[in-house]
Amino acid sequence: MENAALGWDDAIEGTVSEFEPVEPGEYQFRVVSIERAYHNGSANMGPCPVAKVEIELTDAPRAAHVFDRLYLNKKVMWKIVAFFTAIGLHEKGDDSPFKPDWQRAVGRTGRASIGTHEYNGNRYNEVKRWLVPKDGAPAGQPAPDQAPWTPPVGAQPMPPAMQAQVNQAVAQAQQAAGRPMTPGAF
Repeated sequence: MENAALGWDDAIEGTVSEFEPVEPGEYQFRVVSIERAYHNGSANMGPCPVAKVEIELTDAPRAAHVFDRLYLNKKVMWKIVAFFTAIGLHEKGDDSPFKPDWQRAVGRTGRASIGTHEYNGNRYNEVKRWLVPKDGAPAGQPAPDQAPWTPPVGAQPMPPAMQAQVNQAVAQAQQAAGRPMTPGAF
C-alpha cells in the first residue's frame, strides 16, 4: 500500500531520492499550503510572523514544489502585495491598504519567476518574483480540482500551554517593536 501510515517503531525502507531543481524561468503555480510561523529575528529582519508558502509548479517539465517565506514586516510588505496580486486577491496598481486573505490563498493560481540558489553544495529552486498578471490575463482562479481548505477531521484547538507560549512570543515581539501588532493582521 503506497499511501499507508507508518508507526513510530516500524522499519523504514527505501533509498534517498535525488531531487534536481527545474530550470530557472517563469512558471504557472498553484498555492499548496500556507503555514503560519514566527521569525525570532536576525541581523536583517526583526522578529515578526512569517507565512511559509508552498507552491506547486503546474507547467514545469516534472513535478516541482517551491517554498517561499513571506515575512509580515514593513520592510518587505511589497512582497506580500506582489504575492496577493499574483494570485488575484489584490488589484494590480491599488496602493490602498488591504487585509490579506490568507485562507483564500490556498488553491489559488498565478505565475512566478523561479530561480535557483545554492546552499551547502546543493541547488534548490526559489521564488525570484511573484509576477503581476498582464492586463486581461486570468489570475488567481482556484485550481479546478482544489476544494476549499477545511480543518482535518478530529482537529483539536491548540493546547492552553502552547497558546500561552504563542501569546508570550507575540507580547515579546510587540515589546521589541515598541508597538502592538494589529489583531487579525495574520
